[in-house]
Amino acid sequence: MREDVPSLFDRLPEGLFGPLGSANRRRYWDILTVLYDDYFSETVVAPPEGYNRRDLVVPIERYLEDVTDWVAEDGDDFSTPINVRANQILSRLIDAGWLSETPVGLRRVVEIRPDVRQFLEMLFNFADQGPQFIGGQVQSIYNNLKAVSDNPSENAVAFHQAAEDTKGLVNSLSATGMQVRDLMQHLRRMESASDYIERFFTDYISAIYIADYRELHTSNHPLQRKNDVLEITQELRFDDAKRQALLQWYGKNRWGRLTAEQQMERDFQRFGVFERIEDHLDRLSQVVRKANQQAIAYIHYQLRTSSDLDQFIDRTLERLCALPEGTRLDTHFASGSAFAQARLAEPARKRPAPKRKALRRRELSPEQLALRHLLRAMQENRTVSPRLVARYLDAMLGDREEMASDEITVTSVRDLCVFLALARTGAAGRREVRNTGPLSGYELFVVEGERMENEYLEAPRIMIRRRGSSHAQG
Repeated sequence: MREDVPSLFDRLPEGLFGPLGSANRRRYWDILTVLYDDYFSETVVAPPEGYNRRDLVVPIERYLEDVTDWVAEDGDDFSTPINVRANQILSRLIDAGWLSETPVGLRRVVEIRPDVRQFLEMLFNFADQGPQFIGGQVQSIYNNLKAVSDNPSENAVAFHQAAEDTKGLVNSLSATGMQVRDLMQHLRRMESASDYIERFFTDYISAIYIADYRELHTSNHPLQRKNDVLEITQELRFDDAKRQALLQWYGKNRWGRLTAEQQMERDFQRFGVFERIEDHLDRLSQVVRKANQQAIAYIHYQLRTSSDLDQFIDRTLERLCALPEGTRLDTHFASGSAFAQARLAEPARKRPAPKRKALRRRELSPEQLALRHLLRAMQENRTVSPRLVARYLDAMLGDREEMASDEITVTSVRDLCVFLALARTGAAGRREVRNTGPLSGYELFVVEGERMENEYLEAPRIMIRRRGSSHAQG
């Protein structure tokens, strides 16, 4: 093993990949995505002390209510109440290290470690990666190096970033060639020409094709900056003052087992790939040309063999020639000028390829983000489930076994929504809640001829009573 390469698990928890390596790995990935988007992303204003455990259990419960293909693993019992299963899933994510639970005073809060957040964002970027813009990457590398050359003391960090971008540029070129080869092997196994064409133009052209690939082979291609990149790199390497400024930054920000000199030299070597960038592009072009030839050959073959038109024409001519002279034929098409050359269809003309524009990610304004968070809060407050109603009734009853609906207090929007659910139950004339689910521990009786009224609504008067030993379960 190389001693200068730190282990991944020196920075990440040992069991981090446990949930993503299980039979329900897709379900755990969905749950991580939901929790990140709603609670830990950069657009969410999280509480300074972290979230209560219950805050994260609720979205997991909602997810489990919609998922029917959860695979039973060791210890799984699908007859367990959904809130227990949601707590178990959250505990597994905490034990694996995706989330951390810490005591704050008399309660425990859940948050995400910064290094795990950074790693999760890298996974999101990898899963959502689209076509590469090689020209933009090269321009970014050049701009960073130009800033370093102008002021190496203040912009030394941009030198390291440009080196990292150069490594990513080469990796993306190599990965694109591999993706094209893998895709073409998959397309060879397709029997339908329509499936082949659809997958070819959808997957190959749109999904993994380099967005500015055509421009790389023109006189105005973005890689013309490669000579400028190499010149600036040599200037930084052999100018004593600029080299010492870079070395000073690496000395202050050294990481891993390499010395500051070794780290700086490694970044210098990464820029050497621009001397061989044309070789990488040539190898990629060969793969693309081979894929194009394979696709065209397959389409031509399918078009020529998909019907027996040639055989039908030959057979018709043979039978016509075998007829006695003077035989009259009754056909379903007109004769004479109908088959004149002037009446034949014009040959199809190739249409110019449409100019494609790169999609830009829409950036939300602060007002739009605020409205988005407000809408989410409104939806959460108006979401009423049997379990929420059961908890609300249990809190209202306290130690009592029975109470009337006009004794219920309404202090929030969520309380009003729960109260409306009870009012609808009374208005529907239901004598009691069915003996299943979270509300099986309560009986609701409509008092005939009596009504109640508060500052929000008027409804039939309802008597609420506990059933059996449900108070202890609540």
